[in-house]
Amino acid sequence: MSYAVGFAIPLFKRLELFSLHYQVMEEEVSKQKFKELYFTYATIHSGWTKEYWDLFYENKEGLRFFFSPPTSPAHTRMFIVTEGSTHRIVFLTEEAEESFFND
Repeated sequence: MSYAVGFAIPLFKRLELFSLHYQVMEEEVSKQKFKELYFTYATIHSGWTKEYWDLFYENKEGLRFFFSPPTSPAHTRMFIVTEGSTHRIVFLTEEAEESFFND
């Protein structure tokens, strides 16, 4: 399993639990819908760019895509959790993001 924020880094055990939580609320989407969601929620300074999309997703086949919508207005930080050929868009609060990287 890997974790991407403009780049991939190894996941910690707690992100696996985080991912399991979001799997309950997620829906499987097509690659085209995932791309639309990716560019809808990407922000200028987030690292989610067209170049990143092209490198990791554009010409890849056999991938599965899932989406978990933000659970509150505070969940503004988009993350992509990758496990094998499965990719999930999930959202964290700013505080949860800081906690994740500071622990």
